[in-house]
Amino acid sequence: MCNGQFFIQDTKNGLLIEKQDSLVQPDIEEKFGDIRAILPYKSHFMFVTGKRGCFAFDGKNKLEKVSTQTEDILKNLSLYKGIMLPDSSYAFATLQGGILIMNQKGVIKNIINEKKGLLSNLVYGLFADNQGGLWANLGNGLARIEISSPFTYFNKFHGINDVIQDLTVFKNELYISSLEGVFVLNKSTVDTEGFQNATLRKFEDFKTQIYSSSVFNDGILFSDSGGVYYYNKQVFTNTFHNANEICVKASRFHKNVYFVGGSGTIHAIKFENNKWIPFEIYDKGIEDIYYLTESNSGTLWASTVNHGIIKCTFKDTLNFNSEIEKYDSTKGVPAGMTEINYTNNKVVTGTVKGIYYYNETKNMFLPDTSLDSTLFDGKNMVYLLNTDSLNNLWGMYNKSIFVEKNDANGKSLLFDLPFRRLKFTDMYKILPDVNGICWFGGTNGLIRYDEKAQAKYLSSFSTILKHVVISKDTVFNGAYSDSTGIVTFTQPEYLNKSFKFKNNSEIFEFACPSFDNEESNSYSYFLEGYDESWSEWTFENKKEYTNLPEGNYTFHVKSKNIYALEGKETTFCFEILPPWYRTILAYFVFGIALILLIYLIVIVNTRRLRKANIRLEGIVTERTQEIRQQNVEILQQKEEITAQRDEIEAQRDNLLVLNEEINQQKEEIESQRDEIEKQRDFVSQQRDQIAFHNKEMTDSIRYAKIIQSAIMHPTEFLKSLLPKSFIFFRPKDIVSGDFYWFTKIRDKIYVAAVDCTGHGVPGGFMSMLGMSFLNEIASNIKLGVVNYTASEILFELRKMVIKSLNQTEFETDDSSEKTIVKDGMDVALCIIDKENKLLEFAGANNPLYVVKSSKFKASNPKFQEIADDSVNEQFDKLTVSLVEVKGDKMPIGAYFDNEKPFTNHIIDIAENDSFYIFTDGFADQFGGEAGKKYKYNKRKQLFLKNSVESSQTQHNLIKSEFDNWTKGSGNDFEQIDDVLIIGFKI
Repeated sequence: MCNGQFFIQDTKNGLLIEKQDSLVQPDIEEKFGDIRAILPYKSHFMFVTGKRGCFAFDGKNKLEKVSTQTEDILKNLSLYKGIMLPDSSYAFATLQGGILIMNQKGVIKNIINEKKGLLSNLVYGLFADNQGGLWANLGNGLARIEISSPFTYFNKFHGINDVIQDLTVFKNELYISSLEGVFVLNKSTVDTEGFQNATLRKFEDFKTQIYSSSVFNDGILFSDSGGVYYYNKQVFTNTFHNANEICVKASRFHKNVYFVGGSGTIHAIKFENNKWIPFEIYDKGIEDIYYLTESNSGTLWASTVNHGIIKCTFKDTLNFNSEIEKYDSTKGVPAGMTEINYTNNKVVTGTVKGIYYYNETKNMFLPDTSLDSTLFDGKNMVYLLNTDSLNNLWGMYNKSIFVEKNDANGKSLLFDLPFRRLKFTDMYKILPDVNGICWFGGTNGLIRYDEKAQAKYLSSFSTILKHVVISKDTVFNGAYSDSTGIVTFTQPEYLNKSFKFKNNSEIFEFACPSFDNEESNSYSYFLEGYDESWSEWTFENKKEYTNLPEGNYTFHVKSKNIYALEGKETTFCFEILPPWYRTILAYFVFGIALILLIYLIVIVNTRRLRKANIRLEGIVTERTQEIRQQNVEILQQKEEITAQRDEIEAQRDNLLVLNEEINQQKEEIESQRDEIEKQRDFVSQQRDQIAFHNKEMTDSIRYAKIIQSAIMHPTEFLKSLLPKSFIFFRPKDIVSGDFYWFTKIRDKIYVAAVDCTGHGVPGGFMSMLGMSFLNEIASNIKLGVVNYTASEILFELRKMVIKSLNQTEFETDDSSEKTIVKDGMDVALCIIDKENKLLEFAGANNPLYVVKSSKFKASNPKFQEIADDSVNEQFDKLTVSLVEVKGDKMPIGAYFDNEKPFTNHIIDIAENDSFYIFTDGFADQFGGEAGKKYKYNKRKQLFLKNSVESSQTQHNLIKSEFDNWTKGSGNDFEQIDDVLIIGFKI
């Protein structure tokens, strides 16, 4: 069938044409018994033969030979079949040479065979789909060829086997820099409409790893690890070599000058007097320079890996002496790889967070909000920026290519539709060319993109339901047909399926007829009558339902291709019949059977009752006679018994009254005795058990106290380090959650007051854990592994506590809730440097009090932000003043910002200055006449008054103050927490 005309080729009579329900021979001399294809041709037909070429036929009697380039080729390749393609060109299948594509002018456009990647040259049939793809039935399988694709691939079939690093167009040729040398592609062999194998040659005498290339004067510059080479007139000349030349860029403003970026170096090279003269711009850096660009004749920009951007401002252009300025995260450049470029009159850079531009007014880089938000919202990596002749911006973001254009209103639009189906491992160059051509190079070889190619990205399609399988039987095979036999995607009502209840498990298999990256097609389905809503999109093309209840169902499925275009929905209606025991007939049979059963039961019971009644009547008559005779005898005995009974009953009544009183008293006494004995035994048992457990627990806690005391250094050791010191330490229980810690490392003395979460046994465990960690940190400092400041010691201690207590999320008794272990410590830590008269302090929730030996001045810069004069005002007449150095408001333990460092304070030590570190037990203790807390101001006053005394006197005064406070006005207040105060003078 061709253009509505039906043709038949008969082996005996040749070509026959259907006319008015009859087959007739056309009025031509040729019989055409060897026609391989009949195709539309202009307004007529074209006969394609196996040996004699092509002929034009007007449908009546006119026959003309058509001259084509394919005639001799098809003879040798054994033409088998042919079809017309959507663009009106022809595709011929051959048995020896693959597929041949010819336009209507008879010119060969392409030959697709094993050399081009086809799996076999043996082709039996062809079919063109609505997306522009050509399907081929090969001798060893099935293939789909994208003949109308905008992409052309150059890879190992063309001789390119390695990674492409850079691309440059020079004199209508594309120069390809790769890891194995330089290739040259003649662009005219690709652009021509007629078929011509692309001419690709390699420089066999230049096989080094090429990083970068740039057009320079009448030649091309190439850079590699061996230097920069100038290619001109078929000759490579080494023009410059310093260390490792990574990129090369010809100057746009300076004649005969190019720039070179290397490992920590930037040079300018000038060709003058037939010599290449190098000038050093930047040297001895640590940056690898990967990209260079000029914004004007006096400014060169360089981008690096992980070291930001370098700006070189030329003081002169004779020797290129430069002023260097660096831009990193402090000036807006995101950390990581950067790629500098000058486009659309501004300096831009691709980064891990999108495109940034240089704002000259602010002298920093800012997100380029003039573009589509996808390119600057901080969520996408954007690299390989370049512009075409229309100032459209090309680039790569998140492994996909985009081109950013402006619409008629100047609004930025992001276009990436054709490139979504490309798969890139890594890409290193995007090079826009003329006439809508763009070249891509990277690990996938070379790709050519032609925007004029008519790819059908948005072709509509219907989702295909391939199979429906029920109980291992296929009940649907992919297509319906209406009552006339015409295939349709819509299920006719008369084909709605009904299945027995035992077949209530279904498997649906479906497909998306979109063939660009088929593995990226996704599906969503919905079983109406069972599911509540559509499923999430999934790449799985099969869905199974098991144990469906009886009822009517409609299975809906839709698909989406790689271009995010949704296909038309497909449905399948079916019914699951109820089991036989839940049908109307079964319910009717069950009702009849129940009625019959009830009727039989009634009949049987009626007969049984009649027989029992007759038997009972005989027994009653017989027993009635016996009772009458016995009644007379009983009446006589009754009179005698009645008299005796009256007398006995009177005696009995008296005895019963007495006996009842005695029994009642006895029962009460016995009940009380039993209860008392039971309670006595229980109390004795509980007392013995409690005494046993109490002794064991007390012994364990006392032994824990011995261990804790052994771990903490004796106070005499602190006296040996700081003679003018004291420790007031009073645990609430046998073991303490507060502990003191001190040591000497080289010329420095370390002193800490630590308050662990809780007191008693839990606090004791935490205190031993804290001492162990502080000793470990001190050991590392002694060994010279680290040299921590006071704040760094607290930061390291916090990391060790979080790790040891596993302070991450865990499940509570209610497994639906999550919480975080918040156990930890509050610490005040001092490091004393006697030689330099300096004291370092860092605090976790706890402060340091410093009592100065002279009147405190708020203008002193060391204490300006931490001074507290509220206490000093009350002691204005004293010759001392108190300064509070506050710690950070965060604990040693889990915290919402575990990476935040602690503040390190450095304080000058003056003669007779007193220092106090402590926990919160003293200030929180209830006592005094009003039974209130001691509070912090009162404690400050205590330190001020006592600071002029000796260390031992201060200890005694603080102990006396605490004891008097807990006794109150004759009351004895219980100690509520552990108490620790450490005081010292240098």
